[in-house]
Amino acid sequence: MTCVVLGVRVPTPDMDGGSLRMIRLLSLLKEQQDTVVFVPCFPFQQEPYGSRLTRDRERLVDLGIGVTAAPETPGTLHSLFPDDTDPRMVILSDEWVAHHFLEPVRYHWPETCVVFDTVDLHHIRLFREAQTTRNRQLIEQALAARQRELNAAASADITLVVSKAEHRILTGELPGHDIRVLSNIHTSPDREIPSFHARKGLLFVGAFDHSPNRDAVQLLLTSLLPDIRLRLTDVPLTIVGSHPPATLLQTDIPGVTFTGHVPELIPWYDRARLMVAPLQFGAGIKGKVLDAMAHGLPVVGNEIAAEGIPCEDMVHMAIAPLDRGFANAVQTVYTRPEIWENLQRNGQTLVREHFSMDTARAVVQSLLREAAAT
Repeated sequence: MTCVVLGVRVPTPDMDGGSLRMIRLLSLLKEQQDTVVFVPCFPFQQEPYGSRLTRDRERLVDLGIGVTAAPETPGTLHSLFPDDTDPRMVILSDEWVAHHFLEPVRYHWPETCVVFDTVDLHHIRLFREAQTTRNRQLIEQALAARQRELNAAASADITLVVSKAEHRILTGELPGHDIRVLSNIHTSPDREIPSFHARKGLLFVGAFDHSPNRDAVQLLLTSLLPDIRLRLTDVPLTIVGSHPPATLLQTDIPGVTFTGHVPELIPWYDRARLMVAPLQFGAGIKGKVLDAMAHGLPVVGNEIAAEGIPCEDMVHMAIAPLDRGFANAVQTVYTRPEIWENLQRNGQTLVREHFSMDTARAVVQSLLREAAAT
């Protein structure tokens, strides 16, 4: 059986959580299928993607995944596949992809099972950003994204969301449609995790081409860090993420380090004592939070950072408002080894129980069984 997956671009799992989820989804599909083909639907050539396309394609090929060229124009499929291609399932990942390619997929392969993978509900993030920034243009973008997402979910045979919270939102809009949860997919490390006393400093992780991350760092540096340092004098802060803007790099705050893009996050997870995630807006499930927890790094975040994760405050992570309460939570976890160790242990357990490869595998297997029966 053949499965075709259409995504925005070749995944870059060292740069963003969505790409990491895609790589693991493709791996699970390949476990069960003879042929899996990935189609990058938008021909990204600008940096940082242009110079690394060969390497990222080779990563997929090493997994046994076929990779086509990007279509010349959005919505065109006829030149990408031989005439006898007959996939039993096509996954369209991201609302932009579904908007441009769902109808052509139906036309070319009318018998196939079409799955819309939302990745997250983009319109939720855009509405929240519009509220935070008071940007009317973003409200228009959010309304347009909402309509595209609802149209795609209504037209697909199955729709995937990443959390129970987004499942409730979409089923409320589209009662009777087949909507399922396929969340982020994380693996726990098989190595010794450094102890509380072997660590120092705070860590923020997030690519700066994603507006929630830019906003979070600005808030962290201007509003939250001064309060944190009233309690923890000179605590170092490391900010990991590709392409930080010049305005942030010019911020001269002692003890704050911008690394830019790093090829591997594990060394940074192992050095820091605490991850901070002060997100004023966003949607879906925050991969940075789960990835840190999976690698034994406790997290202090707010409700947006914890959204969609079945966690309890001060049990799995510390959840605090974006005011002085955030600094209080940072101080508590940073200075209390018994609390830190409890969060570390419970966080790793939560990831194993709810966001493992085995959990995702069960969902993928059910999709493939239904596709084979069509």
